[in-house]
Amino acid sequence: MRQIAARLRREFSQRIARDPRKFKRLAVYYLKSYLPPGPGRPPEKDTTKAMQLCKRGLEWKEIYPQCIPDHTQLTPAVRRQEESKLRGACRSRRNTAKRRKTQQGFSAATIPPANVPSIARPDSGLQLKT
Repeated sequence: MRQIAARLRREFSQRIARDPRKFKRLAVYYLKSYLPPGPGRPPEKDTTKAMQLCKRGLEWKEIYPQCIPDHTQLTPAVRRQEESKLRGACRSRRNTAKRRKTQQGFSAATIPPANVPSIARPDSGLQLKT
């Protein structure tokens, strides 16, 4: 880490001199983004596999034995619980993906400034003296 820091100081001395705080913040940001773990929780392999099998058109009763360890040896109550957990995990991941997809198109600029007095709003018809 000392070698990396020395190299950064040597190669980016002008940028550091301009704005040391900003450079440090960006350096830490990029270093974090290139090191594991990635953002969020690591995905469950069984859930990923179940979703892939669903996309292929397999029915749940065909998916369970492939994605739930020792599915056939589980008691009926535990088996139902594990099956429910797997379906719920798949549903949750699908819903999260949908939610993230819709949030990408969301823009804060489209929200009217409700907490700004009407006199200062551009659509109020009144002009402020500058």
